[in-house]
Amino acid sequence: MQLVHEFTFNATLAEGLPVGPGPIGTRNYLGVTGGQVIGDRVRGELLSGGEWALFGPDGFVRVDVRLQIRTHDDAYLYVQYSGPAGRN
Repeated sequence: MQLVHEFTFNATLAEGLPVGPGPIGTRNYLGVTGGQVIGDRVRGELLSGGEWALFGPDGFVRVDVRLQIRTHDDAYLYVQYSGPAGRN
């Protein structure tokens, strides 16, 4: 199996909104206010979504990202990914 690059996206984010400390770290929410999707087969715009970042006591940031995309041919895609984003 080989991975194929389908598109790159650039997102414009709203100012971070602290959600507050919890038992496993501090959360911060960044809403998506716009953006574009650029690829050979997929092009379009980011409609909405956001990034929930968890700043853990170990110094790592873990993200949960969810986005809605409208493609150039009026299809709608849902994108979700999560994982470590590095140290803060």
